[in-house]
Amino acid sequence: MGSAKGVFKGPAGKYKVSIGHFDTKAGQSVARMQVAGKKMSFKFNQDLGGNRPSADNEAIKVSHPSIDLKPGDMFDLVGRRRGGEQAAIDYIQFEKIGDVAAPASGPVAATASVSDKLIDLTQVELNNDGKVDDKVKVSFQAEEKGWFKNTVGFYAVLDGTGAIADPVSGDTLKPGDDGYRQAAINSRISDLDMNRSTGTLTTVLDSGQILAPFIVANNTPQGASARTRRNLKNTYFAFEAANADQVAHIRSSGSGNQQTFGFEDHWNGGNKSFNDVIVSAEVSAI
Repeated sequence: MGSAKGVFKGPAGKYKVSIGHFDTKAGQSVARMQVAGKKMSFKFNQDLGGNRPSADNEAIKVSHPSIDLKPGDMFDLVGRRRGGEQAAIDYIQFEKIGDVAAPASGPVAATASVSDKLIDLTQVELNNDGKVDDKVKVSFQAEEKGWFKNTVGFYAVLDGTGAIADPVSGDTLKPGDDGYRQAAINSRISDLDMNRSTGTLTTVLDSGQILAPFIVANNTPQGASARTRRNLKNTYFAFEAANADQVAHIRSSGSGNQQTFGFEDHWNGGNKSFNDVIVSAEVSAI
């Protein structure tokens, strides 16, 4: 088992946190990284070759694409062996990507911000204490009306353009870039995968992130990823440039803490009813 913990000593700002590790073919170890109270888990699943750590199986994983840090914040990394893989950690890198935004002169927003098919949890104050909440409760209600056995879910984006940090390479990808669809599926919040049997799903999420929806038509994220060339073209996002057919497959309505997403699961927009799957989301205080 590999582990590392410490205190962040760099200047305050926005950082991308990456973990250098060795990804062998001897198994698929798992790791959990917590930075300033925000947790992220991942698998050593690239299987780059060899049974022991070497230059041939060096890999990088972005654990936190964008996080506000200040001197004194704690970080804690724990890797757990699976099979013959040792969960070997090489280094932790903190790359400053921006400054912390200055506090707004007016009151903190008392609701989640829903904008253009996104759920913005970056400035949420629901506990009435005048401070941005660290965590929020989000309740989802999923209803499927189409024939397909679809999966819908959410992944974190860096901003309103839909840009994401590739969880494997750390590169920033925009909708329409090669590899965007696969990277978005890889970085999804897997606990939020929903299908016709889900009904109601309630979870606690870290604030400070922006969530974007997706739909995998008549498949699961795992199934679509297993046969990339054939099935990822039937994975649709809120950003038309990311869709293989370049048309809209998701609409949204609502405001404040409540939002409803309508999904169209057929190629080229189908009948454009946007009711093949309907997901409502409500953000509330813990």
